[in-house]
Amino acid sequence: MPFCPKCRYEYVEEIDVCCDCGEKLLDKLPDEINCSEIKVKWKPLQTLPGRIYAEMVKEVFDKKGIPSLVRSTFFSSAYGTRGISGDTTTIFVPEDRFEECEEIITQMFNHI
Repeated sequence: MPFCPKCRYEYVEEIDVCCDCGEKLLDKLPDEINCSEIKVKWKPLQTLPGRIYAEMVKEVFDKKGIPSLVRSTFFSSAYGTRGISGDTTTIFVPEDRFEECEEIITQMFNHI
């Protein structure tokens, strides 16, 4: 069965290109990368008003293959709360993808 190297979805034999991202399908997925061997310089994006917004952004980044880390204030992290007034969350992204990520956040939240 063919696989998409980007989305990692499996397709039936008759399909040659991924319907989601347009990548050419491969007969076999490439081996997984050992993340502990990758050195990433993380850079914080703008602070978001709560973890719910951050999780929405992280989901978009994940779909685009952008690694990210979500860090909440102590209160929400320690007590597992979400959406409390005054609670803030910061997303960290690789420095080399920072501008791309800023643009994504602007497109998502420029109407707020």
